[in-house]
Amino acid sequence: MYGINEQKMYFCLKFIYMRYFLLLFLSGISILFSGCQKQKNITSWQDRADSLIQNGELNKAQAYIDSIQTVYPEKNRWQIDSLSQIIQRIRRDFSISQTDGIQQIFQKIPNADSTLIAHWEKDKWLETRVIDGKKMYFRKAISNLIRLAPELDSLRQDETYIDTYSRDFRLKHTDHIIKSTLQSGLLSDSVEMDITFTLTVKPNVVPHGETIRCWLPFPQEIERQTQIKLWKSIPEKHLISPANSPHRSVYMEKTAIKDSATVFSINFSYMAHSQYFFPKKMQNDLKPYNTNSYLYRTYTSQRNPHILFSERISKMAKEIVGQEKNPIRKAALIYDWIDQNFSWAGALEYSTIPNIPEYVINMKHGDCGQVTLLYITMLRSQGIPARWQSGWMLHPNRVNLHDWGEIYFEGIGWVPVDMSFGNQDSEDYLIRNFYKTGIDTYRLAINSDYGKELYPPKRHLRSETVDFQTGEVEWKNGNLFYPLWNYHLDIKYNKTNK
Repeated sequence: MYGINEQKMYFCLKFIYMRYFLLLFLSGISILFSGCQKQKNITSWQDRADSLIQNGELNKAQAYIDSIQTVYPEKNRWQIDSLSQIIQRIRRDFSISQTDGIQQIFQKIPNADSTLIAHWEKDKWLETRVIDGKKMYFRKAISNLIRLAPELDSLRQDETYIDTYSRDFRLKHTDHIIKSTLQSGLLSDSVEMDITFTLTVKPNVVPHGETIRCWLPFPQEIERQTQIKLWKSIPEKHLISPANSPHRSVYMEKTAIKDSATVFSINFSYMAHSQYFFPKKMQNDLKPYNTNSYLYRTYTSQRNPHILFSERISKMAKEIVGQEKNPIRKAALIYDWIDQNFSWAGALEYSTIPNIPEYVINMKHGDCGQVTLLYITMLRSQGIPARWQSGWMLHPNRVNLHDWGEIYFEGIGWVPVDMSFGNQDSEDYLIRNFYKTGIDTYRLAINSDYGKELYPPKRHLRSETVDFQTGEVEWKNGNLFYPLWNYHLDIKYNKTNK
């Protein structure tokens, strides 16, 4: 039992503690509300900047971004820096004035006139954008126009627009793969690749004594790529990302030296294999999907911003497949539809496109990665698991960046598919349809997904926000974008089974 004085003291202390905890609670609510408000403010300024950028008001957007540089803490500065970089990339893409653009059109197409130009713009064959009140042409607009406009077919009949070498090589090579594949899905036609990849940052891009961080592309450890070995790196100290990394890389750091280029390089080798699945055998092996599996749920889901089942895309995909229930035939129907309706064309910077599949449909064209994302999105919308894969195409005498994908069929597994190579010009059914269920030997797969985090994480906006093929470079104050650095891939074909 407490005495009277002890009881008074007890109640006084109890009152003080209750008041303290009440104030603490209210303070916590205030902090939480303040944090929410701060997050709301951050979202608000991003929305405002995005709106200005999408409307082509780049001067206003940059001025607005500059005005808030000091308002937000250091940890949010990368978001502001990212928007500034997007503005720079849009300006780089749409860098030709209307006057210069029209002059270039007349130089390439002497019989063009204002009516034809208006027609090409309306039909999306000629890509323009209004930037700060002025019509600007995409830097690849004229070459794309010649590739795309039906009435300019006569101008396309040369090696600039029709790569007969690659076409003929692929026909011969895929025929060989089909004939050398002893069993559906087995690896064949192996070639050992020896690659030196070099990235060079130009002199004085980064202040003397500052650290440059660099990520170079490295082969994925997948079934079609074996015996992967890193032989040499410059600098020697490096960090290889884990085997399950969606973007496989070798990470290195170097100190910038005044008036000197900063060179990063790796030499590696691996055995590349082709893989082909016979369509008839696939039909026999096909089983119903386990729709409850992690794989099925993961690779039939949406993923912002580029794999979204918009009403338009879902409706198109449903109309294409019609009453077809077989997933192999559904995938083939969608493949044929994209191949027939979307021509290849030089692409905008992916980071400047809010939704790539919607862009392809709007513009009626796309490069390899763009049509691949459209294909993946349509497949997933129809309950067919699909995923991204990309890196390099290493055909002899035709080395280039390239994107493709894989489709999962229950009872068969992951089947490689190259959407942009399309149906080949052959009367042989298997050769014509090879890239629906197969992949050639000459590939360097670096990515098993798109738009994921690098290892170790990059601090600033990536130069390639979707893909990772040419490397990435940054320093403490920001990302280094083209043309502040260049890259080069050298390749030796050491051994083949031919």
